[in-house]
Amino acid sequence: MNNPYKTLAGAATALCCLAIFALNNVHAAERSLPAAANIPWADDPSYLADPQLRNSDFLGALRYIPLSADPQDYFSLGGELRYQYLDYEHSLLGTRGADKGNSMLQQRIRLSGDLHLGSAFRLFVELGDNREFGADVPTRYNNDRTDVQQMFVDLSAPVNQLGTAVLRAGRFVMPLGSGRLMGLREGANVRYTYDGVKASLLLKPGTRIDAFAVHPTDIDPDEFDNQPDRTKDHSGVYATNIASPFEDGKLDLYLYSSGRDLAVYNNAVGKERRNSFGSRLYGGIDAWDYDLEAVWQSGSTAGQKIRAWGLMSDAGYRFTDLPLTPRLGVRANAFSGDKDSSDSTLNTFAPISAAPALLFTDANWFAAMNLINVGPQLTLDWTPKLTTTLQVEYLARQSTDDGIYFHPTLAPYAANQGDARHVATNTNLYLDWQVNRFAKVHVGYTHVQAGQALKDINGVNSDYLGIYTQFLF
Repeated sequence: MNNPYKTLAGAATALCCLAIFALNNVHAAERSLPAAANIPWADDPSYLADPQLRNSDFLGALRYIPLSADPQDYFSLGGELRYQYLDYEHSLLGTRGADKGNSMLQQRIRLSGDLHLGSAFRLFVELGDNREFGADVPTRYNNDRTDVQQMFVDLSAPVNQLGTAVLRAGRFVMPLGSGRLMGLREGANVRYTYDGVKASLLLKPGTRIDAFAVHPTDIDPDEFDNQPDRTKDHSGVYATNIASPFEDGKLDLYLYSSGRDLAVYNNAVGKERRNSFGSRLYGGIDAWDYDLEAVWQSGSTAGQKIRAWGLMSDAGYRFTDLPLTPRLGVRANAFSGDKDSSDSTLNTFAPISAAPALLFTDANWFAAMNLINVGPQLTLDWTPKLTTTLQVEYLARQSTDDGIYFHPTLAPYAANQGDARHVATNTNLYLDWQVNRFAKVHVGYTHVQAGQALKDINGVNSDYLGIYTQFLF
């Protein structure tokens, strides 16, 4: 690993100060109150309409400001402060010449205002400032000075006896389903955000249908002028928990259509229109849990037909009668690669706004393209708020006629790739500590043992360490 003492000292100081602040300011009386939501507009502080509860919350006077006698008329202030230290021994696994590594301290600051007028109208605005210090190789997703991170209006209305319809217009984050293919980009300072509209129908508890048409937000790091990226678009429908085929089991169905003016693959470069048809089955049976997802993709890229697929799974068993209630699980994913560079069909699967941490590792070295990964997991609950997870995974190319792809660009590491299949063996170790209702600490470590396919493009063994402390209110 690198030795960036100055950066690491700053990160450690920030982490410790933030944790101590959070610990010293949360009183025992409020430990039973709900934790602040990771997505600010998903937070529901309406329980603080009760003056007694509001007074017991040391931030209650900010999180719920009544505007009338109606408890649904209120204004809420929220925010986030996150410091993250990252150290890559080789930022591109040694594949690009003098790849000596990258270390940095990242700062994410957020301030949000949430106005509710009855049950029909909502205005949400979130300002953010994102900085990266000491990076040898700066990245655009970590640098975006003061800008509008989110801003949208919600209009809500009951629909007969069906439920409630909500129309959202503006800029917003939009994680869907498991978050594996439509996630938050939580490893970076700037999350995935979209500009456009989303219509939701909220049915019985836990069941909803979302339809949307959006453009990703383009990041301009130096100006207060982030705009929609008109070179890309995304639309679709996601239906959550529309059926329960098994006891405690839920079924989601979705359809996405995504366009890019320029898509780069090992065997195709050009304009793309990609359609994704997916289903997700998840739930639990006694001490067992499971989460299975399958996707079929069609469309065209640079005149080639798209015929691609993806399979994702995470299942495990929780030993509730043993100390530390260990969960033993298996994570397995497979994403198709191109079978024949000489035909007119592209078989490479491509994600939309994937979350690599849910598929591979926090380090963002691999994209969900032409890749198979499988391996065991062991999770231990040291306390109700402190967990560790150990994971060892074997990664291989699904097709040896296609390359290894890098996240987040979704471009191949190298234009020419050998015939080897084994990409790497990853060892991942994670620690998550929910300090209290407002503060969280996350540590992620990955060691990559390069396989022959990675060595063929000059890849080497590498290590990654990431630590962040997050304060939300």
